[in-house]
Amino acid sequence: MNQHAFELFGLSLGFAIDLAELQKNYIAKSAEFHPDRFLDPLDQAEAAEKISEINDANRRLRDPESRANLLLEILGGPSKEADKSLPSELLMEMMEVREEQEEAESKGDAEKLTKLKRWAEERRDGELDKVSELFGGIDMRGDFGGIDAGVLKRIRGALNCLRYYVRMLEQLPEGV
Repeated sequence: MNQHAFELFGLSLGFAIDLAELQKNYIAKSAEFHPDRFLDPLDQAEAAEKISEINDANRRLRDPESRANLLLEILGGPSKEADKSLPSELLMEMMEVREEQEEAESKGDAEKLTKLKRWAEERRDGELDKVSELFGGIDMRGDFGGIDAGVLKRIRGALNCLRYYVRMLEQLPEGV
């Protein structure tokens, strides 16, 4: 899919995208390829495949973490499988925070869980800001041969950290 996801919706390559434009183009593409528009069963099957592709591209571009991973792949940066580097203090900090979370959950301490949620949201947003700033310094036009590998590695590091905060937010009890 790579760059195709951006091209599919007529968007310029970049981390900062216009979500309203994405939505507008997504609706137009979905209508264009809706299987009900076709009478022939083969055309309907092809349209269903295209709709699946459109939905997947929309999901990847709408979610900032997925969009960043896609861009990093397009730019030739390290994948999350190839580079799992993290700041040494992050793992210890996350273990401590997870212990606080487990304790708060076992005690039904909604106030503490709300504080932990805010903490994770602030950290998540901070990592997204780093990713946005780092991508903002990259010229997304032309070939990508001259991009500093160190910048791509820093983006990967921020995305690795981001994943911990997102996972924590996903695992907090509903209603917190």
